[in-house]
Amino acid sequence: MKTTLRAANLSEKQIEEIYTVLSLICKQEKLQLEERGDRVVIEICPQGNMECVQEGSHLVIEAHTSHGGPGFHAYCVNLLEWIDEECEAECVVSDDCGFVEHPDFQRLKYEVFYPWLSDLKRLLLEDALDHRNYYFDSSHYLVAKQDDVIITPCGFIDRHEFEQMDVEQLAPYFFLWNEEERDAQFYKNCALHLLAKEGYGRYARMNEHSEKYASMIVDYIEAAYAKDPLLPLPLQPYHELCTLLGRDEAIGEGVMMDEEVSQYRHQEVYHLFHEWSIYAPGCCERSYDAVHDVLYLMAPYADASWGWEWMWQISSHALEPSKWEGMEEEGERWQNDTVFGIVRTSVQEDLTLLQAVLSAEERLYIEIVVREASDLPYLKACIQKCGRHLLQG
Repeated sequence: MKTTLRAANLSEKQIEEIYTVLSLICKQEKLQLEERGDRVVIEICPQGNMECVQEGSHLVIEAHTSHGGPGFHAYCVNLLEWIDEECEAECVVSDDCGFVEHPDFQRLKYEVFYPWLSDLKRLLLEDALDHRNYYFDSSHYLVAKQDDVIITPCGFIDRHEFEQMDVEQLAPYFFLWNEEERDAQFYKNCALHLLAKEGYGRYARMNEHSEKYASMIVDYIEAAYAKDPLLPLPLQPYHELCTLLGRDEAIGEGVMMDEEVSQYRHQEVYHLFHEWSIYAPGCCERSYDAVHDVLYLMAPYADASWGWEWMWQISSHALEPSKWEGMEEEGERWQNDTVFGIVRTSVQEDLTLLQAVLSAEERLYIEIVVREASDLPYLKACIQKCGRHLLQG
């Protein structure tokens, strides 16, 4: 589902006016607006961004709303209509759910979004979406599939329990913004989603990225509590994060939720690099060198002063060809469902270098610098679970 504002044949003055109105509305609504490459992105909620793209005299503002839910869709339509009302330029606001023509939220929820979720449930029970990203709006990783468990945007659900749940019960697991207003459940859903997707646990203070999401999780839990003090909340991770962040707790006597809180990064995941899926701990620190097209994954650490115990360097080409000489003769061979692999180990002063070449239609080169030899068996096992096109978005 999506909603769009289009404006064509704009003068420079009209384009400037739209950007000014957009900026003022975002300021009033307390929305974060930033330039990212060739577009302007408005962050509205987790799983819910709006993007503005200009091509010459044409401008499009668009939001894909399936992951956000009916409340997000309605909010985006209202926001785009607000922009249209404030601008002199001729704009056209549309959506593929009929909400622009018939702004009936109950119809939007029960006749558009819930049937979509019912279809998604059927596909999941048929295992038709295995190895596909149906649960995040965007991500650098995908969750490793487990037997008898369904992956949702807000955590795992037991498959048998999932089968018994109706669409109304499933909606909070899949739609963060399921009601028209941002109620307590909305803020709880946002917290559960970020815990599932971006919860680093004891590594919350590893870097700016992990610390940012830890703070957002705490903020959302406290906002949910402020709206409804009796709503069961994920208070255990809340207390843990407040301690790690050195933050005073704002919740005195809340209600602890009974369900287990999922944090996908606390286990191995598939980190995505072009057509490759790299099996490694979810809490890895990720860095991408766009100039040389190299992905780095560093072992997680609890404090920035500690540093990593091992580091992956992943590339689709051999950066230093001489390093790979003799690999065919010296390496240990293996294969899985999607690739053939060769791996070898060499000791270099106080470090060990683990090298692997994965072959399918193309080659992938992996180097892992390891400080402790005791980590080698685990890292070798991770390499052997890497694949090509194993997971598809």
